[in-house]
Amino acid sequence: MARVDGKPKMAWERYLGKAEDIEAAVAGSTAVPERTRHLAFGDLAATWSVIKRLGIAEIVDEVVGPRRADASASVGTYIALLVLNRVVAPCSKLGFSDWWATTAGDRLVHLNPEALDHRRFWTPWTRSRPASLPRSNASSSLAWSSPSASTARASCST
Repeated sequence: MARVDGKPKMAWERYLGKAEDIEAAVAGSTAVPERTRHLAFGDLAATWSVIKRLGIAEIVDEVVGPRRADASASVGTYIALLVLNRVVAPCSKLGFSDWWATTAGDRLVHLNPEALDHRRFWTPWTRSRPASLPRSNASSSLAWSSPSASTARASCST
């Protein structure tokens, strides 16, 4: 329960099971769930919170412009996701979607699963070449070409 405008209001709820199952659990019997899903959350949520507070995606999008019509997400969103991955469990873009599936990231960032395919990470970059950036950023030492397939690693370190 939470208070909204001074009145109690249901903030969230979770289904606990049938009344018989709850009664049995209170009595000391334990019911084993049919299935469970254990996902990484704490480090991911903390890092995403910092990324959102810093406004990384918004800053990048302000510089490179809005999302392309054929891109699943904006350049800023992809940069934020890459930063998130590099902080929490660094891996290649090829291994990103496999790593993402082991996290609760889909609860924080709402994207289609296709947007996390490693090939999609390069689609928005065609717009963010150094020529389209302000002069002060164009001379940075960032590499703007995609890595060769021989240098990409498919697994993440955890």
